[in-house]
Amino acid sequence: ATIPLALETVTSALLSHTLFSDTYNFDWRWAFLHGLTCSVVAAGVIAPEMLNLALKGYTTGVPPLALSAVGPDTAIGVWAIGFVVQTIFSDHSISCLLYTSPSPRDS
Repeated sequence: ATIPLALETVTSALLSHTLFSDTYNFDWRWAFLHGLTCSVVAAGVIAPEMLNLALKGYTTGVPPLALSAVGPDTAIGVWAIGFVVQTIFSDHSISCLLYTSPSPRDS
């Protein structure tokens, strides 16, 4: 479930950094934040349409498998977004940020 998230994130980050780095001084951290945000939102766009197709009888087996991967994929993406935001706005080391990164006990 994390391979599509990672590939979509890296592709979007590379594309956004290439397009916006000269005009907006787009740092790599901002590019990866953009990529992660797009990747996490993509599951919420595709899931309802897959349910629609399953209710109409067009697919069998694939929507439940894909929908079961949406939960962990979104959780990992939200954690990664929190981590990238911490790296952008914090002066601490990466090891300190990994130790203090968002976790379920924070909510």
